[in-house]
Amino acid sequence: MEVSLDELKEIAKICVDSELQMLYLELGDVRLALSKTDASLPLLRDLIRGGGTATEPAAEAATASPPAAPSAGSRPDAPQAAAAAPAPPAPAAADHEGLTAVTAPTLGVYYRRASPEQPPFVEVGTVVKAGDTVCLIEVMKTYTRVEAPCAGRVAELAVEDGAMVEFGQTLMWIDPR
Repeated sequence: MEVSLDELKEIAKICVDSELQMLYLELGDVRLALSKTDASLPLLRDLIRGGGTATEPAAEAATASPPAAPSAGSRPDAPQAAAAAPAPPAPAAADHEGLTAVTAPTLGVYYRRASPEQPPFVEVGTVVKAGDTVCLIEVMKTYTRVEAPCAGRVAELAVEDGAMVEFGQTLMWIDPR
């Protein structure tokens, strides 16, 4: 798939104008990683090099690589481009034997509650039924309900409320026993 310079500029503009702090996007052979803060650059580099998941940031911060996308101007919130590399592998569930992962159905912002004044959908220890809403993922003001894939007790929350998550990233673990 070919992506034009104008399309890359439009993607960068959408990122700048949104509340997203970072974006990792694959369009055919093109991989684009944008960040509004220097703090998330090591995480994006680690993701696009296939060295980790969005919950395992790179061990060391490196300086920005030459931009892989057009500059969005000199605005302080303009995205910074990270180095392009092969797509990240799917995260492994090595330390969670017997538990069922609840994964993100899309990339976006993870929310534990429907609104700031409401309680979280689940906490560690909450008993859920298959199909219960356990969190929300928001992309451009569109919210996707994430449902429990099985009945059980929430064993671990793997993501901080308000964090950017990737497609397929583990959000929490359910103990179905």
